Amino acid sequence: MSQSLPIPPNEEERLKALASYQIMDTLAEKEFDNLTRIASHIFDAPIALITLLDDERQWFKSKIGLEAEGTPREVSFCQYAIVDGETLIVNDAHEDKRFEDNPLVTGNPNIRFYAGHPITNEQGHSLGTLCVIDDKPRSATPEQIELLKGLAETAMSLIACRKINYRLEIYKRFFDESLNLMCIVDMQGICREINPFFMKKLGWEQSQLLSRPLMDFFHPDDQEQAYAQLAKLNEGEPAVEFENRLRKKDGSYIWVQWNCQPDPAAGQMFAIAYDITPLKEKNAALHEAIHHKDIFLSNMSHEIRTPMNAIIGFSDLMERTKLGPTQREYLDAISVAGNNLLAIINDILDLSKIEAGKIDLESKPLELKKVIQDAIKLSQSRAEEKGLRLRASLDMNAPEYIMGDPTRLHQILVNLISNAVKFTNEGSVTVDVEVKDRDEEHAGLCFKVSDTGIGISEEDQERIFNRFEQARQPKEVLFGGTGLGLSIVKMLVELHGGHIEVESQLGEGTTFSCYLRLPIAQSPEKPKATNVDTNSPLKLSGVRILLAEDNKLNQKLGSFALKNNGAIVEFAEDGEAAVEMAQKQAYDIILMDLQMPKMNGYKATEEIRKNLKVNTPIIACTAHSLVGERTKCIEAGMNDYISKPYTEAVLIEVIQQALREK
Repeated sequence: MSQSLPIPPNEEERLKALASYQIMDTLAEKEFDNLTRIASHIFDAPIALITLLDDERQWFKSKIGLEAEGTPREVSFCQYAIVDGETLIVNDAHEDKRFEDNPLVTGNPNIRFYAGHPITNEQGHSLGTLCVIDDKPRSATPEQIELLKGLAETAMSLIACRKINYRLEIYKRFFDESLNLMCIVDMQGICREINPFFMKKLGWEQSQLLSRPLMDFFHPDDQEQAYAQLAKLNEGEPAVEFENRLRKKDGSYIWVQWNCQPDPAAGQMFAIAYDITPLKEKNAALHEAIHHKDIFLSNMSHEIRTPMNAIIGFSDLMERTKLGPTQREYLDAISVAGNNLLAIINDILDLSKIEAGKIDLESKPLELKKVIQDAIKLSQSRAEEKGLRLRASLDMNAPEYIMGDPTRLHQILVNLISNAVKFTNEGSVTVDVEVKDRDEEHAGLCFKVSDTGIGISEEDQERIFNRFEQARQPKEVLFGGTGLGLSIVKMLVELHGGHIEVESQLGEGTTFSCYLRLPIAQSPEKPKATNVDTNSPLKLSGVRILLAEDNKLNQKLGSFALKNNGAIVEFAEDGEAAVEMAQKQAYDIILMDLQMPKMNGYKATEEIRKNLKVNTPIIACTAHSLVGERTKCIEAGMNDYISKPYTEAVLIEVIQQALREK
């Protein structure tokens, strides 16, 4: 015992292997006891053991002739056997320097003879030994040693089987106790095993589920898709996932999501189905809520925009008449209030569209310089009123033309510039366009809008992009607003695949930076000359227009705007009347309201196109402004779309564009 104790070179891995079998300190098992009984009989020895060694002790899994449960590892004979990996024979411990003063030799059980063979797994890790002990010195025959080796190998097999059985027991418990539907299906599609929850969820008896193909329980409408998915397994797919409906015994169905994996060697398939019925019901309720929300917004949009069209339209017309100072002041107030209300309506509708993920970005050639100029123009008068310098600069390396959505890029810049002007009382607002990177096809652009305004605190910078939230303002200075502008800007920027950043200090100003990577465009061809005289004061001189509109105020507004530009205008108060008039009279343009009594604008357009075969340009002119409305109008056969409220200039431009295309 004076020499150092033996440690196997793979000790760390050996201990991990021993722990993986989860056998230490388990109860006695008959199979192991049979081995020690046989070993004792072969050697005619009073003691036989199956020992397992961890880092501190020698524990006996099976024992014959000993009461102890184990010993410290440092006094064990087996520690020497597991180092060499060979059978250890000690004929007389009193004559062996390693053991002569070992307490197991000098005291109980008074070991004199020891024979042990390592219990070693396939990876070469010796977990312990199967050994025999006698209190008298003796020797072992070659036959006895060979039999001992065979018993040790059998012990290892039992330990390995025990581990496998333990795992199978866990899997079986998982299978039996799972709250998902689990089954094993053969190549004929018949279930060979189903777990209890499968029966409980569907209400069928085990015999009913095991006697018919699983496909018989699928909803008829789902079977073709299921066959197509399962066919992928035969083509080598390692797993497939799909959803379908399973029939319960009471005739109702539940929605499940399957995860199926093949076991080709055994000619079977493992399948797990998760009940997703609650999720489907929640999604259905969500879609229903979204549908009702869209209907509500559509109706509210129509009800608000229809009178707004009259307010803004007539205000626009009144500005061209002779007015006294007081009247001019009142009219300006009406115009500002109307435009502010319209901006709020548009923000709410835009937010709804973006959240629904139903905004499709257009891609048109745009002159970058003009995009900036047009955005600045809308805030120029307000900046001048406040005495602010509103400037812009364009990187010399910027492309002349880009591909983009004119409406959404304009919206991003206008929101940022108008915000900067709004929150700046002195100094300047600057718009810079910088090129961050560029290749032959794309340009990485940074649109910077900087101001010398009130600034934003670090805390508020985290929340200004949230909906309906603004930076906190001094009590003596309230700027108003809905808190939607920056939220919409951020979502539109991200819709372009870009991102937006803000830098600011209170009292010093703010810089918003939008990073967008946009395709570079070639200079577009100039439009061909037309017969429409756009420079004439009467821009629609001699143009015959049918205005399908049921609202009296909008009839008057449309009539004034069109006749002021020389158009010949006739009215239809509903869709049926519009169809009848289009049949009797040829028109150059038809302005079609969408929501009219008797027959709506969509149906009227369909009748004009399909039955009358009339190709007159039809322009939708509506107070609806929701997701997909423009696309729906074009698909119905209309040529263009204008949303109420509109100004005379916008209306005339849309009509002129339709005439040019005609």
